[in-house]
Amino acid sequence: WGTWAEDVRRVPAGTLVVSVAVPLGRLAFHLLEPVADDGFANWGILDDWVQAAREYPILRSHEAVLP
Repeated sequence: WGTWAEDVRRVPAGTLVVSVAVPLGRLAFHLLEPVADDGFANWGILDDWVQAAREYPILRSHEAVLP
């Protein structure tokens, strides 16, 4: 999966945001983590999106995401 880089991005309207503060939020975080043994990336579930975008299509925010 290469390397990760800290970046500032604007995401398009309609982008889905999953908070770890909601029920099953931590499970979603684990499944979307690119290096997780049981995550979607490891199981190849995201291969079509990764190949089309040429990058991992999941962004992580350490701050509140504003609409």
